[in-house]
Amino acid sequence: MAEPQDTLVLWVMDDGANSTNTLKSVTESFTEETGIPVDVRFWNWGDAYDKMRLTLAQNPANHADVEMPDVVQLGSSWVPFFAQNGLIDPIDSVLSQLVDVSRFLPESMKDSRIGKGAQSYSLPWFLDVRGFFVNAKVWNELGLKENDIDSFSKFHQIIRKIDQSKIKNSVGTVVSPFEFGIKSDWTAHQQMAPILWSFGGDFVKESGNKYCSALTDSATLFGVNQYLNFFWELELFPYALQDNSIQGTNRFVNSEIAIYYGTSELIRKLELDGEVGGLKGSPLANDGIAVVATPQGVGPAVTFVGGSHLALPKYGNPRRKKLAQTLVSYLLRSDVMDFYSSHIGFLPADKNVMQKWSKDPRYSRLIEGLNKNGRSFINIPEWTQVEGAINAMVGNIGYYRVQHPTESPESVASFVLYAHEQINEILDCKETFDRTELLRKIQLELRKHVIEKPEEIQKSAGISLRYRLIVASIICFIILVITVVKHYCKR
Repeated sequence: MAEPQDTLVLWVMDDGANSTNTLKSVTESFTEETGIPVDVRFWNWGDAYDKMRLTLAQNPANHADVEMPDVVQLGSSWVPFFAQNGLIDPIDSVLSQLVDVSRFLPESMKDSRIGKGAQSYSLPWFLDVRGFFVNAKVWNELGLKENDIDSFSKFHQIIRKIDQSKIKNSVGTVVSPFEFGIKSDWTAHQQMAPILWSFGGDFVKESGNKYCSALTDSATLFGVNQYLNFFWELELFPYALQDNSIQGTNRFVNSEIAIYYGTSELIRKLELDGEVGGLKGSPLANDGIAVVATPQGVGPAVTFVGGSHLALPKYGNPRRKKLAQTLVSYLLRSDVMDFYSSHIGFLPADKNVMQKWSKDPRYSRLIEGLNKNGRSFINIPEWTQVEGAINAMVGNIGYYRVQHPTESPESVASFVLYAHEQINEILDCKETFDRTELLRKIQLELRKHVIEKPEEIQKSAGISLRYRLIVASIICFIILVITVVKHYCKR
């Protein structure tokens, strides 16, 4: 048995319904198996980043009053920052000795590194996968099929069809077609990402040997326009400007919304009793829930994947370093990961365990999307600041929309430009451009009508390619003419 001073301190976040009791059960089993006690401390997601950032930076050698954890849970997009600033140890020794990393998706392993670096600083624990959920009762009553919304162009058409049906839920409330909760919300970047990516855009791009904002690239602006349309037509999205994502989820649970973009934990919550934070007996639980494939843009559909990793603090107690590695390897053991994930509803990071979950059709659609085209945010230390600029942009646009209900979409171009400049400042990217011209470009893109016919989207997507081919043909013709003229002149 371990001595009292060998009690490991594990810092984690509250991962939703039943997570506290489940994790305590897991660590008690670990203690029974290894003889190593574990003290679990739970943090709120809202302030965990700042608390961990400040605490992990304090070396106990200089701050004797600081209690340092031995193992920490980090949001996957946080890892590069903590690694870059020397707050967590490289974890390669754990990889080679205790954990087979081939079990994990390459996209989730990417988040354990800084940019294109080879060094790993964390290991995936579970995945936060977002997908499109539908109220099964409403969906079936309207006779809808999954391929009815397999593209964003079709998606807008179905939104109108649901709105025109004026279908009601069990208490007589007219069901809203779809919502993105955006008011003062932190998930806007996760909502936008699959849309931007499927239209060929992104938030950040590589430029030479550094990173710069991609917000004003034409493909990105095309996707931004698609996204903004979801809360510009308020007759179709009546709650868009008054709800955040939590309120939006509650409306979906109350069967007030037909389609919702959410996380996999919702599936499990519908099966749990209320005393542990579940939603059993809710209107949605009675109506049933189904998952449909993420719509595609001009490119393939993209499934957003985030999640949580486990890491070892740099200034953790040296005496307990080996014990901490043992705890990490135990938490990532396939059977343990399956047990914990199945109780909280987030997908396990282990690909083999995922295959077991895929027998449930609600999870199989999410897993299929992950395997086809799962994508996470760019793994740079500045990402948390970048997402803050994006979320602020969306919040400001939403507030402006409320204050100026008659304005057209291009009126918010200045918010996009400001976010673009903020991101470049965060990334220390010195781009030279004419600000007036750039603003005009954004206005023109946001002025375009959102395309609602698949063939028109494909046509629009092909314009730039055809334009390049025409230009290339003209250049080749000019070169040919010049060559012929030179030839005859020599003669």
